[in-house]
Amino acid sequence: MSENSGKSIGIICGGTDLAEVTIRSALDKGIKPVIIAIENEADEQLGAFFENVHWLKIGNIASAIEIFKHEGANECLMVGRVDHRRIFENINFDRELYKVYTALKDHKANTLLEAFIKVFEENGLKFIDTTEYLKDYLAPNGIIGKVKPDEKISADIRFGWELAKKIGELDIGQAVLVKDRAVVAVEAIEGTDELIKRSKTLCPRGAVLVKAAKPKQDSRFDMPVVGPRTIKNLVEIKAAALAVEAGATIIINLSEMTKIADENGIVFWGVSGEI
Repeated sequence: MSENSGKSIGIICGGTDLAEVTIRSALDKGIKPVIIAIENEADEQLGAFFENVHWLKIGNIASAIEIFKHEGANECLMVGRVDHRRIFENINFDRELYKVYTALKDHKANTLLEAFIKVFEENGLKFIDTTEYLKDYLAPNGIIGKVKPDEKISADIRFGWELAKKIGELDIGQAVLVKDRAVVAVEAIEGTDELIKRSKTLCPRGAVLVKAAKPKQDSRFDMPVVGPRTIKNLVEIKAAALAVEAGATIIINLSEMTKIADENGIVFWGVSGEI
């Protein structure tokens, strides 16, 4: 019997395949997931794949806390993307969250998520490292695919790395698209996929995407993530390279991503700052 047998973990699921990967990893370790799926964000198929899925609106924090406590999930984590643009919608926050939200100094991603976690922790629920069940999915160090970078691409990655760290420090985003040591586009509220898509008209080919953790990244939320969708979008804009921070970026389906990168001549590199 697994040492984790009988243990429950609360998992709050936003969009992307990361939610499913995390849930399956927890199950493989003998842990019972208690799943909160955020309406209009999480994959609608979660309920078909897994048991104990509770669908809640984005602002319903009190119900989430009640569910986790009732199910004995004293530890919880957040996975998957919640579109930050929804802060401009008329979200019906419950009383607990509204009180916190209106008192915030700003509504940047880190500020919102830290406040969200604080409410849970004040109710006896501890948030743990997002990667607790995803250690095997962290980007390896070094060239991942078969395509080797030339000096021009390496120079762009060095340039992009520095910029990605700077925008991360300001809590703007985690990714930049560059070419010839010039900035093509910077990730902000829209997310990486939309960053790549809007770059198609800005740079016809040869761009380099660099994605890195923020300098003071809180591992409990918003860890950098890339997956097959990322590399497919880069193929669409005829990009030259994808560089992600080794050991700090979660990669969904590494083998498929590597295959697509190799077939399309895209450099795929896990970097640690020394490029």
